[in-house]
Amino acid sequence: HIPVKYEDRKEFIQLAQRARLQESRKQISAMKAGLVKVVPHTALSLLTWQEIEKKICGDPEIAIEDLKKSAEYLDLKTTDRCVTFLWEALTNFTSEERSRFLRFVTGRSRLSTSIIIGAGRLTNNETSPDVFPETSTCSRTLYLPDYP
Repeated sequence: HIPVKYEDRKEFIQLAQRARLQESRKQISAMKAGLVKVVPHTALSLLTWQEIEKKICGDPEIAIEDLKKSAEYLDLKTTDRCVTFLWEALTNFTSEERSRFLRFVTGRSRLSTSIIIGAGRLTNNETSPDVFPETSTCSRTLYLPDYP
């Protein structure tokens, strides 16, 4: 450690600032090199960092309309009772609660990809109000029971 004199404080601040701004340069360069392998540099230069974050991570605010647009159905229709129950419940959720729902279904808290809503995996045509929905986060699938 070298003591900093009062008269050297401005130079120290500039040097400390420069060091902090440069300390992760290698890591940022590696991330940028990987990103431009997937997204052309010219396309990246057209976007703000906020737009890039939203495209990669998804929007932190989860609107019910966006959630509905992202849904794909497996052995179900949008008019099926269990699906209408789901959308009714999600409409009453806050954005934070929808984020938790997405985490349950996809393992992610933001909507950046589609979700699949499928019929519950009950055996012997079992129906019960006590059965819970199941998920497969790897396939982003929510299995809804057919409640009586």
